[in-house]
Amino acid sequence: MHVDEAIRSRKSVRRFLPASVPSSVVQHILSVAARAPSGNNLHPCHLYPLAGEPRQRLCDAFIE
Repeated sequence: MHVDEAIRSRKSVRRFLPASVPSSVVQHILSVAARAPSGNNLHPCHLYPLAGEPRQRLCDAFIE
């Protein structure tokens, strides 16, 4: 896929299905993202994937 095709085909999603994403899919996405270039090769992003009870506690904390 060319960059212009990726830009033209993108879409915003503001609603999500209640189904969980399988952890194998999350692991694959994170492993691919780790190889993506970043400005000055800094990789300033820190990710903390959560599921189950830890995720629910975080969601509840945001609502409070």
